[in-house]
Amino acid sequence: MPPNFIEKFLNMTLIDNKFIFINYWSFIHLFTGGILALWIEKWYIMVGILVIYEIFEILLRNILFRKELGMDIIYDIIFGMAGWAIIRYFL
Repeated sequence: MPPNFIEKFLNMTLIDNKFIFINYWSFIHLFTGGILALWIEKWYIMVGILVIYEIFEILLRNILFRKELGMDIIYDIIFGMAGWAIIRYFL
């Protein structure tokens, strides 16, 4: 697990309402989605990878990862896909 001060920073909620959940982890997902776009061309493969990763996080909750809310998981996938789409658009 990351050091406590990094974890606290990344978990700081920026927006949280009925429709949107954004914390600093959202930007990590955006960036990593963009990086993966350099190798992954098909959107459905990218979605599959992101979903498998989120399942992996759930399975290793409290071992390697903290517990996430459902809205956080959905937005992790959305931000990952947004990063992928931005890079794929410009390639």
